[in-house]
Amino acid sequence: MGFSQSSVKPIPASECHLYHQKPSLRFKPLSQVFPLFGGSGFYSNLLPGKLYVIGIKTVNSLTDREDLHLSIQELAGKNSVPREGKPMIRKEAEKLLEGLPGWKLRDDTIEKEFRFNSYLEGLDFAHSVGKIAEEQDHHPEILIKWRRVKLALSTHSVKGLSENDFIVAAKSELKYRESDLG
Repeated sequence: MGFSQSSVKPIPASECHLYHQKPSLRFKPLSQVFPLFGGSGFYSNLLPGKLYVIGIKTVNSLTDREDLHLSIQELAGKNSVPREGKPMIRKEAEKLLEGLPGWKLRDDTIEKEFRFNSYLEGLDFAHSVGKIAEEQDHHPEILIKWRRVKLALSTHSVKGLSENDFIVAAKSELKYRESDLG
């Protein structure tokens, strides 16, 4: 295609969504053109007669995106924002869950049970999730059991799921992985 790894410059996927144009094509997500570079988050210099990036589209919500598969790191790099309107559709939620291993979709919530070596480790994790929830102003239901902590996330203002649920889930998942148990 005329592109090399050295001509590609990274842009955080949380900041933009890239499109390309070829004379015979309408706009399409760059992720369909460069799957080897991990989807969105890249652009290249303009090359005459070649496929090229023509712009950056800022994304305000996941419903504007065609490529909803985000990694845990990409989701955790985002911040929750106040939500209004309609909840995320199930297909969008299922696609986002691909980046969150072990998380399950149950009606209008996502949930996961984390396991620990002791009750106090679980309690420490729950406290860490509480800190994340306060920072994000998005609070999961937390059920603390003996050597287990269950998190359930839903967005009450939209009466269902929103991107905020997946952001807090990703941040919680990374916190769990820091404990060497994940």
